[in-house]
Amino acid sequence: MKISDMTKKAWRLLSGDKGTEVRWQGDYNSWEEALAACGNEGYAEDNILERTLQSTLKVKNGEAVFERDSVLFDRIEYSFPLLACLLKIAAAQDNTLSVVDYGGALGSHYFQNRTFLQPVTIRQWVVVEQEKHVKAGNRFISEGPLRFEQRLEDISGANVLLSSCMLPYVERPYEYACKFADSGIEYILLDRIPISAENRDRLTVEIVPPQIYAARYPSWFLCESKLLAVFQEKYELVVDFVSPIDHANIPSVYKGFLFMKKK
Repeated sequence: MKISDMTKKAWRLLSGDKGTEVRWQGDYNSWEEALAACGNEGYAEDNILERTLQSTLKVKNGEAVFERDSVLFDRIEYSFPLLACLLKIAAAQDNTLSVVDYGGALGSHYFQNRTFLQPVTIRQWVVVEQEKHVKAGNRFISEGPLRFEQRLEDISGANVLLSSCMLPYVERPYEYACKFADSGIEYILLDRIPISAENRDRLTVEIVPPQIYAARYPSWFLCESKLLAVFQEKYELVVDFVSPIDHANIPSVYKGFLFMKKK
């Protein structure tokens, strides 16, 4: 199958051809220090939201097939380990999924996986996001089981908490991990987590090229043993896996983790 020019361009942007790749640099001592290193090219939230909204609307309306990080593809790039975990959970839950998608932007995971998950009954797919994303999502994107909320505490009946590539972009990632562990949700599925090869947390600045959206913002590479320790009291690790999607120019590997609540 021939890959179109649009897919080739998107792949170059997200996977690292010279001159257009997302890059990480630095080894900062604090979030404030990393923010200062971002200068005037910080996280342009409104611009990114608008670009993501327009891309997601094209996917919803059938004008494009797949969106990730606001970039459009004309073929879906599946994370098959993520799908395998979701199908395993559904099989253990009477062929149903009730998903909390924490940090899920405007529903990218829902649109990416809905066709593959058609044999499963999706009772709800609730994206937890910042206020502006929630307002835009509920106004323009929400459909069927997909809706948007600001607080995890406002959602009931979930059997899996999914969080993909969110923890690296918050100031205190382990506080969020503790919040997940305290949720009591039966399964927790983390995906696309950058794990430092140096057995420590490393705080960097991520540099996004203007072909995606010009921005710089702090980005963590996490210590695997420290992350796993957050869940070990209340959850057991079912499986971990290497993410097939991401790589970085920092010594690291992107991993996923499926946890199940201890009986």
